Amino acid sequence: MRFSLLCTLATALVGVAVARTIATTTMTALSAGATAGVSVSASASTMVQSLEKLAELSESLVQPAQSLSIVNAVLLLLGLGPWATVTTGLTTIVTTVTADIALLTASATAVVYAGADAQAIAAAFSALVQALEDLLNVLIGKNSLLGQIPFVGAPVAAVLGSLLNIINPLASALIAAVDVTAAASISASLNSLVATLNAAISGFI
Repeated sequence: MRFSLLCTLATALVGVAVARTIATTTMTALSAGATAGVSVSASASTMVQSLEKLAELSESLVQPAQSLSIVNAVLLLLGLGPWATVTTGLTTIVTTVTADIALLTASATAVVYAGADAQAIAAAFSALVQALEDLLNVLIGKNSLLGQIPFVGAPVAAVLGSLLNIINPLASALIAAVDVTAAASISASLNSLVATLNAAISGFI
């Protein structure tokens, strides 16, 4: 009984901490993105570079995710260890995506990228999706073992849910900003990522 109560309290405390971190950094990203994009939309190269950095960050989280275990799960309560690295990294991805959306939608005049620019954006988004799916598949492989630990499963599910909620607006903003061919590619990549995200989240709930 005491252990169950402690797990419930730990879950609540970690969940609140994750939620506060996401909310605070998201508001900061929105403010920064809006300020940066008041007069002009993001250039194609700027958006490609941002998507590439997100893919690199996602790739950097694969190794910590592979090392997740019951032994180091408790370190999440202290903000330490591979669990904290993964959740913090995913939160950074969420806030960066939020800033990208603000930059894409800041201009009153819609900008449509075509040709090589549009294809570069679609390719960068596809690479981001692949990197995220590589990470998510590692987490899916861990959730049968660790998803039932309350103070681990809930925070991971929360940050993955935030990623799911923000990746759709990003894809929508990109689709609206590129030509038809690139838009179809982005849409297909999005559908694949959403399916993988849902699978990952369900394992940690």
